[in-house]
Amino acid sequence: MAIGYMNRTILHVDMNSYFASVEQQANPLLRGKAIAVSGPGALRLPGSTPGNPSPRSVVAAASIEAKARGVKTAMPYFMAKQICPELIFVVCHPERYHDVTQRFLRILEHYTPIMEIFSMDEAFLDVTDTQTYFGGSIALAHRIKTDIRAEMGDWVRCSIGIASGKILAKLASELKKPDGLVVLKDQDIARTLAKVPLTDLCGIAHRTAAHMRAIGICTFADLAAYPTGVLKKEFGVRGVELQMIALGQDRTPVIPYNQVPPRKSIGHAYTLPFNSADPKKVLGVLMRLCEQVARRARDAGMVGEEVSAGVRFNHMGFAYNHQRLDSFTNNARILYQVCEKLILPFTSCRVPVRLLSVTLHRLAFGTQVQLPLCSGERAQRQLDTAMDKINDRYGEFIVRRASLVRYDGWHKESPGYAMNKRIKIAERFDEFS
Repeated sequence: MAIGYMNRTILHVDMNSYFASVEQQANPLLRGKAIAVSGPGALRLPGSTPGNPSPRSVVAAASIEAKARGVKTAMPYFMAKQICPELIFVVCHPERYHDVTQRFLRILEHYTPIMEIFSMDEAFLDVTDTQTYFGGSIALAHRIKTDIRAEMGDWVRCSIGIASGKILAKLASELKKPDGLVVLKDQDIARTLAKVPLTDLCGIAHRTAAHMRAIGICTFADLAAYPTGVLKKEFGVRGVELQMIALGQDRTPVIPYNQVPPRKSIGHAYTLPFNSADPKKVLGVLMRLCEQVARRARDAGMVGEEVSAGVRFNHMGFAYNHQRLDSFTNNARILYQVCEKLILPFTSCRVPVRLLSVTLHRLAFGTQVQLPLCSGERAQRQLDTAMDKINDRYGEFIVRRASLVRYDGWHKESPGYAMNKRIKIAERFDEFS
């Protein structure tokens, strides 16, 4: 089994500064300049002016030129402007990015049927059996780059990593940006891992790295030599998998996009435009989040049996609570009734709230479970279906519950609710293929 995995050839294709590059391709006046993409509502918040969003805004994506100046994704507006005074903020265009994603995924699918969509701007390709038709993996990678540039334009570029494993290929693509092409050979894995921190490997986040350092793992050499039994006890099966990668044996499978297993949870989080201790405003946000979570669950044909709600306060502390439901549901009203009780202990102290989150867990397809069949429940499901059809056609919250109307003045300036179109990558790509 190990030999088969070591003989694989995996490509990781990662679009560079994706949203910003697409905006530069679409607008020649932005090319070669430091730009940052922000949410569409950010430029409408109080304190914003044309070209300069509210100081509360954050960088959703930065151009290559902005990154060279130190601007990073999720950086607050005021901090980005301090680092790069000439930074230009532009409004994001989700439909534009979705269109480009569909186009570059079609290019990738031309080279192998084994393609895993990792995110909106990156994908894995298993070309073990197809690379010979295109002159080998390096020649194939060059063809992908040429095809993407011809299809999308000179400003939309990608970095490609090639390795015998999926996670190692992703690491290779990160080693040279922008427009890079790196081949990570098996004999070079140990030497390459010795040069990078633990967090450079996909699957080792900062919290996991801190846990590793606490038990004496500071480098990949430490991880490779650590007792396997202790790793499994500390990190579960994932710890053993990471050790195998540190040993140069990356067995992570490439899962074709049409074989991706069902998601485990559906959630939404939202940062308020202003910190608020007003219960009406906080509950208005909570209600909208429950509507969005329920809507996504219905879109996926799924129901959930557990819900969680979280609150982040102005001092950045976070509180979280969850509850098992009486039955499976994807109804926003039921989710809201439970979530209101879950956050009550946190909001009753009147500490200003900065962020709220709602997540539906323990998912199952609606066809797999017995749903309540009383007349009231059936009527509510029919109403939800009708609302979904109208909102799908005309935009999010065109039709909404009367209880949400009182919060319109609070929400219509909120960037988190300004995107009407929801982007589905794998599902919609499958429709258009």
